[in-house]
Amino acid sequence: MIYAVDSDGNALSGCPIAVNGTIGGFVVFSDLYNDGYLEIIAGSINSLVALDIKSLGNNDGYWNLFRGNEQRTGYAVFQLDQILGDINGDALLNILDLVLIANMLLENDYNAIADMNEDGTLNVLDWVILVNIILEI
Repeated sequence: MIYAVDSDGNALSGCPIAVNGTIGGFVVFSDLYNDGYLEIIAGSINSLVALDIKSLGNNDGYWNLFRGNEQRTGYAVFQLDQILGDINGDALLNILDLVLIANMLLENDYNAIADMNEDGTLNVLDWVILVNIILEI
């Protein structure tokens, strides 16, 4: 179940919401469609749950647990056309992306953008592939 409340502590309309599976990890609130409504995105054991609650709001000015990017702005902006291997989303494949993948490897964290051979696992081979692309080997 997903329980959501507004900034005054009142339950949002339609909550709680039943989801299939167990939520594993953190929940993200973001205006994915730029329509003024926040969407709720959560990962479950076997799927990704995205809920579009039609209630105006934004997440500007709120402290977020996950800082999400090197600017420490509190959230990460992902582009649907992001380049494979471009971990920080700056449209460049460079040493910073290698450092970010190395950190993911050390933390055993999976990110599809870092999965260079798209085999569903993040390992040293993905890092080596990105090194070769950057060095143009």
